[in-house]
Amino acid sequence: MPLAAAPAAARECEGSTALCDRRYDEVAYLTAHNAMSTTADHFIGPLQDPHIGTQLDHGARALQLDTYRWETPEEITGRLDGSDFTAEQQALVRSAVNRVNPPRKGLWLCHSVCRAGAISLVPTLRELGDWMKDHPNDVVTLIVQDAISAEDTRKAFRRAGLDKLVHRPHADPAKPWPTLGEMIDSGRRLVVFAEKADSPGSWYRNFYRYGMETPFAFRSPDQMSCVPHRGGDDKRLFLLNHFITNNGGSRIDAGEVNARRYVLDRARRCERERGRPVNFVAVDYATIGDAQGAVDALNEGR
Repeated sequence: MPLAAAPAAARECEGSTALCDRRYDEVAYLTAHNAMSTTADHFIGPLQDPHIGTQLDHGARALQLDTYRWETPEEITGRLDGSDFTAEQQALVRSAVNRVNPPRKGLWLCHSVCRAGAISLVPTLRELGDWMKDHPNDVVTLIVQDAISAEDTRKAFRRAGLDKLVHRPHADPAKPWPTLGEMIDSGRRLVVFAEKADSPGSWYRNFYRYGMETPFAFRSPDQMSCVPHRGGDDKRLFLLNHFITNNGGSRIDAGEVNARRYVLDRARRCERERGRPVNFVAVDYATIGDAQGAVDALNEGR
């Protein structure tokens, strides 16, 4: 048969033909917790292994990122003020910190302390934009733990060339979201939330106006619960914090809680208790276990 007569390939959104007509708030997304804190980027105490781009290649469609300015020696050694060190000893410690790893200008993605690992914000956003250009049928979400201002964030996105990709959420958080297909057709398929900031009328909105979450300070798998935390209990978007933090991330626990059945059982239990579908399944070490398989099963079952 002539090539022109061949049937067109079925359209896919997020790799699935079934998701194009699904609203954004009805879809589950594998979410990389502290996505910038990676083994590949030499972070101390990393919570993911590959670079952000590789996390996206492996199926993550939401990234939790922490934005910072490089801390000063006074900030990093602030706990010395309440110690029994002499003033001379405190000055020596501060000068050593500054000499060994001096402050750096600009905006960074860090995990708590930039001196324990950092990647530059704007180049990372440019890499995200490049990845999205190469994957035109995918919607990506950023949930930003913001220690920089909303204006600095907006400037960074402009410098990275992401202005035409960002989606502007409806001013009324209770309104249904557009479908993934509609977002992709509009070109506005990068959703960016902040944990602190809120910029009404812009694309940079506070997550907890639109979403709710579970607690996140679980020290063992048997402590994982579905009780309301930030955001209350009546929002359209639902963040499932699904990781163990016990003196840092735990690869051993990730091997257990990232198992497909474990994620599915907890997600479904939390959906029953909270009355909303889980949207963001946030995990440490996303390439350990099969959290992606669980997310796919959640979407297939809806």
